[in-house]
Amino acid sequence: MPNYRATRRLALTLTILLAASAALACRSDRPEPAPTPTATATATPVGFPAQDLRSIDWKSAAVLDELRKHFNGGEVEPKRVAYADLTGDGQEDALVIVESGGTLGDLGAAVYSLSAGRASVLAWIDRGGQIELRLPNVGPNSALIIVKQGLFAAGDANCCPSRIKETSLRWDGSAFAIFGEQTIPRQ
Repeated sequence: MPNYRATRRLALTLTILLAASAALACRSDRPEPAPTPTATATATPVGFPAQDLRSIDWKSAAVLDELRKHFNGGEVEPKRVAYADLTGDGQEDALVIVESGGTLGDLGAAVYSLSAGRASVLAWIDRGGQIELRLPNVGPNSALIIVKQGLFAAGDANCCPSRIKETSLRWDGSAFAIFGEQTIPRQ
């Protein structure tokens, strides 16, 4: 009776030896050629060129395309763009409010900053309602972005919520975070 265990060991050993000799036969004694240098990819600059934020045409395609893509539509009224140091870095930022163009109110806003001659979105304010900028104090990082949202009670008409939720947002070093909230009766 044949020894199957010994036969299997012999077959495994022969397979390993065959694979090792094939690997050695494919090896070349020549050094590998040096890689040919290729062009390196350069990062596409973020934002769009601008000398200062106040000179930007906020209705230009460069601005509107980015805003509409983020908010799925909307329009910008340049008179509502507010300028202030929103981050406490001593540089003026722009709060660009995106309106629905209808009864929905504001869809949200974008805070633009300027760096190396390019304006870009520093932060998105993804809250709808009515958005405004308040400068309650003089000093760094005192600017507040206020978002007012209607709170409807049973029986309120679509135009007229009985209460308003007011959320204050302030820069915390990396984002606009909730600084305070209050609910007030509609006046």
